[in-house]
Amino acid sequence: MNTTFNITKYHFRDFRKAIMIFYAIILTLGLFMGYATNQNPNSSFSGFGGITVIFLFILALNSFKPNFKFMLANNISRRRQFWGYMLTIATLSFMITIVEVILNNFFMRIGNYHSMFYQIFQENHVFKDLVWTFSYFSFAIALGLVVTMIYYRCNKMMQFVVSLVPVFLIFMQIMIHRITNGRGLDSINNILRIIGEVHSALGGYTFSVVSFLLGTILLCGACFLLIRKMPIKE
Repeated sequence: MNTTFNITKYHFRDFRKAIMIFYAIILTLGLFMGYATNQNPNSSFSGFGGITVIFLFILALNSFKPNFKFMLANNISRRRQFWGYMLTIATLSFMITIVEVILNNFFMRIGNYHSMFYQIFQENHVFKDLVWTFSYFSFAIALGLVVTMIYYRCNKMMQFVVSLVPVFLIFMQIMIHRITNGRGLDSINNILRIIGEVHSALGGYTFSVVSFLLGTILLCGACFLLIRKMPIKE
């Protein structure tokens, strides 16, 4: 257990500077936007939650390769590293969630700010905000970790292929739209509409939290499968 905690502490030493710089920028932008909205009562500002998710995803993308080789060199097993990453995901998500909710409430006091939670659910409820944001951030970090593990395991050709996947998906979407005269995208919209109806029927908030938590668990399972026989690469 001590090894797992030490791995998490090591990760946080890596994250510390990036997190401090990120929130210094967010706080500066928030103060500026809060002042601007006070000067114009009809205006508002938002979007910091989305920026934070992207930041956490990128943070996870850059957390695996150097740490993996360093820890193996110090006789820390892959299994121990896995549990260290799991504790890191939970701890980082919780800490950033607390900071995010505090900043959201601060920005709402100094200006006309709308958090991501408010924009989606049209309510300000601190506990619900905490739970939803934690689940959302956990999913983003776990997704970033899985992506970087897959990328690390691939050879150079497969890394190139993985990098082209977003471009390929966009190209396929355009081709389907042209070939079917828009009917293909109508089918996708119908599927999304059904998902939206299920979302509403089950309760939007509860469905979102459960979906993100289940997604995080599945991604963590993928992390375990990827790391247990992970090769060592330069």
